[in-house]
Amino acid sequence: NADLFHHLVPVEHVARLFAAMIAAPQHEYQLLTKRAARMSAMLQSEEFWQLVSVRLGEIWRCPPPAPLRTVPEWIWVGVSVEDATWARRRIPPLRRTPALTRWLSVEPLLDDGLDLTPHLDGIHWVVVGGETGKTAKPVTVAAVRAVRDACTAAGVALFFKQWGDWCPDPDHRPDDQSRHGG
Repeated sequence: NADLFHHLVPVEHVARLFAAMIAAPQHEYQLLTKRAARMSAMLQSEEFWQLVSVRLGEIWRCPPPAPLRTVPEWIWVGVSVEDATWARRRIPPLRRTPALTRWLSVEPLLDDGLDLTPHLDGIHWVVVGGETGKTAKPVTVAAVRAVRDACTAAGVALFFKQWGDWCPDPDHRPDDQSRHGG
């Protein structure tokens, strides 16, 4: 688990990975970052796409293709959004990112009042779930429903991943392991 857009990851390394992903369209890749501004700036940069083009030429053993300007649909770019503060900070740069598939990881959902409605234009997929770990805060049914309802209204696909270490009905736990992330 690493953040590809962390400031310590060199642009050249990211370009090499993008070239490898572009050269293998039979797979889908899900990139997730908390560094939305760096991701957006990098993926809007002509210099970045020039580097990707050179690396693609090396992979395909031919002259570099014309640089791309958009992340292809099989490479999903996304940001983590735990609450309203991070939604305001991370989603706008994601929406400016030239990508054909953009997604949000609303996991852990830590904000009962999170309203994604104003942020879902240009978003294609949302994953929502609760927090895990010994100090996990419970996610409420109302908070999950609010995310679901916003996605439904916007026509955005939703995947509910998990309640985390809290479940609204303890009688419906699949087993005793579920309390501890099992």
